[in-house]
Amino acid sequence: MHPSSDPRPSASGDPASADPRDPEGSAHLRAIVVGTGVLLLLGVLLASAWMLNPKAPCTTEGAECPRVEVLAEGGLLDEAYHIYDRSGQPLRMVGGTRRAWVSLESLPPLIPDAWLAVEDRRFRAHGGVDVRGAVRAAARNLADGDIREGASTIPMQLTRVLWSEPVRAMGPWKRKVYEMRMARRLVDELGHDRVLELYLNGIYLGEGIYGVGAASRHYFGVPAEELSLAQVATLVGLTKTPGRYNPRRHPDRSLERRDVVLGILHREGIISEADLESARSSAMSVTDSLPVRYTRSYVSAAVRRELRERAPELAGTEGLKVYTTIDAGAQEHASRLMKEHLKGIEAGEMGRYLGGDTPLQGGFIAMESETGAVVALVGGRDFATTEFNRPLQSRRPVGSLSKPLILAASLDAGTSPIQALSTAPLRLETEEGTWSPRDHVDASFVLPRDMVVRSSNRAAVRLGEQVGVHRFAELSRRLGIRKDVPLYPSSFLGSFEASLSEITAAYAAFENGGHAVSPHLVERVEDASGRVLWTRPRPAEVPERVLSAEDAYLVMDALRGAVDDGTGWRVRRHVRGAAAGKTGTTNDGADAWFVGLRPNLAAGVWVGLDQPGRVAEGASGGRLAAPLWARWVAATEGEWVTDAGAWTPPPGFTRLPLSIRETPARRDGSLAARGPEAGEEGVREGLVCVRPGAAEQLVARSAALDVSLCPSTPRRPRALERIRPASPVGSMRHPGTNPGGSPQ
Repeated sequence: MHPSSDPRPSASGDPASADPRDPEGSAHLRAIVVGTGVLLLLGVLLASAWMLNPKAPCTTEGAECPRVEVLAEGGLLDEAYHIYDRSGQPLRMVGGTRRAWVSLESLPPLIPDAWLAVEDRRFRAHGGVDVRGAVRAAARNLADGDIREGASTIPMQLTRVLWSEPVRAMGPWKRKVYEMRMARRLVDELGHDRVLELYLNGIYLGEGIYGVGAASRHYFGVPAEELSLAQVATLVGLTKTPGRYNPRRHPDRSLERRDVVLGILHREGIISEADLESARSSAMSVTDSLPVRYTRSYVSAAVRRELRERAPELAGTEGLKVYTTIDAGAQEHASRLMKEHLKGIEAGEMGRYLGGDTPLQGGFIAMESETGAVVALVGGRDFATTEFNRPLQSRRPVGSLSKPLILAASLDAGTSPIQALSTAPLRLETEEGTWSPRDHVDASFVLPRDMVVRSSNRAAVRLGEQVGVHRFAELSRRLGIRKDVPLYPSSFLGSFEASLSEITAAYAAFENGGHAVSPHLVERVEDASGRVLWTRPRPAEVPERVLSAEDAYLVMDALRGAVDDGTGWRVRRHVRGAAAGKTGTTNDGADAWFVGLRPNLAAGVWVGLDQPGRVAEGASGGRLAAPLWARWVAATEGEWVTDAGAWTPPPGFTRLPLSIRETPARRDGSLAARGPEAGEEGVREGLVCVRPGAAEQLVARSAALDVSLCPSTPRRPRALERIRPASPVGSMRHPGTNPGGSPQ
């Protein structure tokens, strides 16, 4: 026979290489096992006797033992920063150990009983070290000639959890002595219940997860209180060797170990025969995806930032439970749609992309218009690439988003909402020279409402000049624009900068009846045990009013027109029912905006490059931003956004078919509108009047009394033209360097 095929054991003398079928080799292995058992038994007896000495110092070769008393208050268990959505479901664990503290009282008895039955049956009968159990284990191992039963108690296992680093640095015998001494101390000073609670929250259960609270969510997507018998047995089975019995990676092994645990629970009288058979027949029900995410995100970063501002005393505290206003479904849709939308723009789906290799960025925020509670927040396309949270931290020129603010300021100042605003060219002298904004509207006159609907630059400037830039800037501040609006005419066309969060909150006041709101993410903060540490202050019973309910509704009605018949018409490709909003575009299409309203909802979108530049050919807020808003609303229909149909106007309003009659004759009165060249020969003026069949406008009944019937004339009057989805108006770029020049 060839030497390599000789079945006999090698002559190396290595017991590990002995053939178990060889009597001599088996005897050698048995002798080693027996000797080890004897030494283990001797060590247990000596260490136990030494440990019971009341004068024994809590040291190991001079090293001080960790302070046990701090555990009485929940210390020493490092824990992640937990973020929950508005329904109380976990969204993120950020930093620290992936642990979710659960109190012993909150757990069903099955959970602690199951761990005790498998890991430490005499837990309540010993003081940390089970001497009787150790002797029994050693005797059984000696009888079997193998190590089949250990002697480590739950307090001893907890010692390895709490002081893992010093324990790992010790030799095997020294480590065992240290565990015994500390286990006795833990039970003496904390009591059995506290030790068991620490153990159930401290044990490692695989995949970076510690404790039954986090493991139940991680593997099964449910809180620990809702675990089934089979799921409890699966987690108990992980305790022995988490990597080997991982239910995701090794389902067969995990199932086999689960059934062993179920058998032990039945043997110990914890479950009935029927429960045993039912649990064993159930399939492994591990979640396919992780229900809790463990990386930072735009939301988690914003939550920490808000906490630093509103509750600085909690900064750096571990294990906090932060309950937010985020809606998980709305947030998921917003994150997904943002990535898809930006990729589509870069692929040329909305005009040739001009950003080159520079990745396009975007921002999204949605909030309750009544309270400012943020339901979804996307700070960019990828947090891992850039943590800059654009809706909160970036300030960009708002473009035509300023026009509803002009209308609001004019109404607040008492200016008539049914005057005729000229769209004729105008020239204004500024410190930088003569400024003459361009326009894309071909009608000679528009009403203030249609200045918003059709996004007329010249009409906006003329109305702003009537109001005054100081009043406009003051109202913008009251609506939530934090940075002072420059006192220049170009501010009327959105040359001033604001964050997406600020301008969206400003629009929320138009939907909620004129009340200012402050966007916020955090509702309350608890510690690991559930004690409330901070709660958002209750809002005032009478919130700050910045506009009358009547004026706010008139602005919102104009915003509805912008969606139905104006620059936001693309929204109607996806959204039915009540919708309002305004597009915004800055010079050369560098910034594309859309802020939209639904019942009790204000949401804003920004799309652009971090370093301002042209995004795409024909870029505008209507083309690049409004579709993302519409797709999000459509995706969340029935989950977050509930359509209440049409908004109801306050009392005292009516709708009239208003038209603008042009006349070469100059007329005095509140309904006449004159541009800077009104006195020149041949320049017409406009008079608002009622003409059957014209576009209906919402007006206050008191104002309607001043509107007369349009006189009959053989020439067909030039009624207000309306933009139809079939022929959308393109973007008009403003010349020069003045920002806010685009009408959209």
